[in-house]
Amino acid sequence: MWFFLAILAALACISLVLILLFQWKQKNLRKKSVRNAQQQWKKLDRITDPGRRILEAQSIIDRALNDMGYRGTFAEKLQRIQTQPKEFQDVWDALKLRNRIAHEPGTIVSPEQANTVLHAFKRFLHSI
Repeated sequence: MWFFLAILAALACISLVLILLFQWKQKNLRKKSVRNAQQQWKKLDRITDPGRRILEAQSIIDRALNDMGYRGTFAEKLQRIQTQPKEFQDVWDALKLRNRIAHEPGTIVSPEQANTVLHAFKRFLHSI
C-alpha cells in the first residue's frame, strides 16, 4: 500500500514539475514574441501613409500571436485571448478599420484615425 502511495506521490511531483516547466516556457515565449514585436513596432515611424501603418501594425501583432502559438485568423486569435472588455472592443474596432483599408480600395485614413488604431494595437500588444 505504501509503495503505491509513494509512486502516486512521485507521479504528482513529476506532473507538477512538468506543468511549471511548461508555464515557464510559455511565459518566456510570450516575452520574446512581445519583445520582437516591439522592435518591429519602431519601424512604423518610418511609414508615412496612415493606412499602411495600420496594416503593418496589425501584421506585427499577428506574427507575435503566431509565435505564441495562436492559430487562425487575426479575429479568431483575438477571440481566444482574454483581455479587458474595453481593450478588446478597441482592438476589434481597430481591426474593422484595418479590414476596410485592406479590402475597400480608396479608403482614406486620417493621421488621427491611424494614431487611435495604433494606440489600441499597442495597448493590446502590451497586455498579452
